[in-house]
Amino acid sequence: MTDSQAPTDKDRAELVMKAANNHLTRVGLLADTEWKVSLAYWAASLALGAGAINLVSSNKEMASAIFDTRLLILIALSLNVFIFVFGFSVNQSRSIATERNRFIYFQNLALRIANIDDANSQLSLTARDKERATRGPLKTISEIEAKLSIVWAMKFAASTFFSVGLWTTLMILVTPKSGFQLWSFSSIVSCIFLLVWIGYVVFCYRKARSVER
Repeated sequence: MTDSQAPTDKDRAELVMKAANNHLTRVGLLADTEWKVSLAYWAASLALGAGAINLVSSNKEMASAIFDTRLLILIALSLNVFIFVFGFSVNQSRSIATERNRFIYFQNLALRIANIDDANSQLSLTARDKERATRGPLKTISEIEAKLSIVWAMKFAASTFFSVGLWTTLMILVTPKSGFQLWSFSSIVSCIFLLVWIGYVVFCYRKARSVER
């Protein structure tokens, strides 16, 4: 290859920007998938809640059975939320954050190749974005970092809200039909479990919120 055929800085910058745009496209696809699955999960939760409420409203035996197994139902609902949030949602958040940081890395590199001074100043980056971008394109985001995402924390809170709301509504409906055994051992344990669960959600949200600032 002769000197006249050698790629210029502009050519190299454009090539790197293509790589950056590929990662940006992946960010959009991953985010779109995550939101579609999340909305489907919440819609299914609402449908389940509506069905359960309709069932206990018209069936006294079923209402008594639900009241007797209220702690098990609460645990099952919490496991469902935790599997969704700490399984699918965390993995999606990791992938989105990783692809976003790769986009930032290659865009930053393209600006430097194009001899633009202080490339970071050309991008709207937080201090955390700048730090991550220096790690290189092969570095993936850890699960701990993914849990510091405010979006992930809000999904955790929303999923908890739906499940706790469903359980509370069921208890309000079935308790009068079950002899008002409100302060049994199972009820007390359920209340403690609820407080711990909600407290953990608040902790995760506050931690993510403090990192975003």
